[in-house]
Amino acid sequence: MVEGARLPEPIFTPTTKAPVGEHDEPMTAAEVVDAVGAELAAQLTEVTLELYRRGAALAAERGIIVADTKSSWAWILTEC
Repeated sequence: MVEGARLPEPIFTPTTKAPVGEHDEPMTAAEVVDAVGAELAAQLTEVTLELYRRGAALAAERGIIVADTKSSWAWILTEC
């Protein structure tokens, strides 16, 4: 692949939620499972990727390329 090339499939790249003014930190899949459990981690991955796919498809119909998105599921931790 070359820089800026489209990935064959979207990827799930979770991060922590950092305090205001600080940068979020990457998380591994295992860390997500540790934080919310295997079942919810799988659901979050699936929903996040579907959200991207749908949004990217709608944008593409309008001539817009969605290269990256950020969705926040931090509220889910308070519900667990």
